[in-house]
Amino acid sequence: MPINNLLIDFDHTLLNTPQIKYEWAAALEKCGVPEQIFWRTYPLARYGETGKASYNPRRHVEFLKVNLNCPMEEAMEAIESVIKRTGEFLFPGAKTFLSRMMSLNVPLTLIMHGEKEYQQEKVENSGIADYFTTLHYSDKDRLEIVKELKLDPSHKIFWLSHKLEDMVKVKKTYPFITPIIKRRSDVPLVHYRETGFLNFENFDEMQDYLTIIQATSY
Repeated sequence: MPINNLLIDFDHTLLNTPQIKYEWAAALEKCGVPEQIFWRTYPLARYGETGKASYNPRRHVEFLKVNLNCPMEEAMEAIESVIKRTGEFLFPGAKTFLSRMMSLNVPLTLIMHGEKEYQQEKVENSGIADYFTTLHYSDKDRLEIVKELKLDPSHKIFWLSHKLEDMVKVKKTYPFITPIIKRRSDVPLVHYRETGFLNFENFDEMQDYLTIIQATSY
């Protein structure tokens, strides 16, 4: 059976999200915001009063306005300039991987967490939206996302993610989903081995594996 759906997380899986944050910190430092202040206020901007993760850098600038040595509009423009360069922060091989999956006729679903308007901006500026059959925005956890997607248990479904613990929960609750983990350097290799999940260091390895799966399914 061919692959019916390949779900792919956007942040931290396709996109080097920490690098974008460092770029924002550098841009705002030129506007008078010390880097340590940027990082100290980041959790407040991300979680706000609700405690639910939903980050928007413009809201962060609002928190930092007392530190600015330039007009608010100039600080916002500095943020915008980084967002417009989102495509530069895709992990190496990400676009080639997506292109290969599309050429193999693998339906792709992009999973985005957080504030929808901001996530839409990132995706549009990343240049990868057209590779996907479905763009799914949600502020729910991954178990709830499966419900939102209304996936068919009889289908062959893979989920590419960097979130090892979340994928353990997904697999336990929805055994018809096969997790593919993009390894992180800060997670010991033994943790990946213990789960028994497919795990890869880079997109070349993932591409080779999924190409074989898809090509031998017809």
